[in-house]
Amino acid sequence: MRIRESQKGISLIVLIITIAVIIILASAVILSVGNNRPIESAKEATQVHNEATLKESAAVLSAQWKTDSLLNDTTKRRSEYVKEGLIDQGFTEEQVASVQVRDDGSVYLADAWDGTVASSYASGDGSQANPYKISSSEEFAYLSEQVRSGVSYENKYLELTTDLDLNNMQFEIIGLFPRFYFNGSFNGNNHKIYNLNLNMSEEYSALFLVQDGTIENLVIESCEITSSEPANAVIACLFRRRNYKKLCK
Repeated sequence: MRIRESQKGISLIVLIITIAVIIILASAVILSVGNNRPIESAKEATQVHNEATLKESAAVLSAQWKTDSLLNDTTKRRSEYVKEGLIDQGFTEEQVASVQVRDDGSVYLADAWDGTVASSYASGDGSQANPYKISSSEEFAYLSEQVRSGVSYENKYLELTTDLDLNNMQFEIIGLFPRFYFNGSFNGNNHKIYNLNLNMSEEYSALFLVQDGTIENLVIESCEITSSEPANAVIACLFRRRNYKKLCK
């Protein structure tokens, strides 16, 4: 009798656990369908980890190149040495293509821009909770194209998720004086833009033309600006004509 009661008790516990598991799984499915932010966050965390591992491995190989070139009299250039070493370590060609090696041996990750423009952003809906994610130079060029066509991004949020290498190709200013300005919120997340090339003759010359927007945490590592007017690498500070209030610092 006690054995049967014990078996019933165990069966009841198993049933309760099974029901709990089903509820958890159902909740996960509903969550993934109704709100994909947890999935996006997991993907973003994985991307950050992979990029950090890639950059660390590239830095080690870059440091080894000098010693190896002295001891083995290698004729390989540092960048070639680093990229071949990364392939040997199991990184994909797509990953290795983003590795850039400076003359001083330091490394950074950024795919060199080929001048093409994306048709959308990687993800996000432009809200403060889920900003538009810019993950490539092509998507950054898409932002420029959008603003220059009249999309102001007012009350919209954007963030940069990686360093960008604009490859010294001429980049269009994000805005078109005196008609179109960027009026959203752009967070660079302390990422860097390399090899920016701006060739402008507009009254206000800068990467961003801003009237009612904010640009923060963005670093321009190297740039070349050709302009007949005073220029700034990052942002042109305009004045609201009605009350002359300065909108950016």
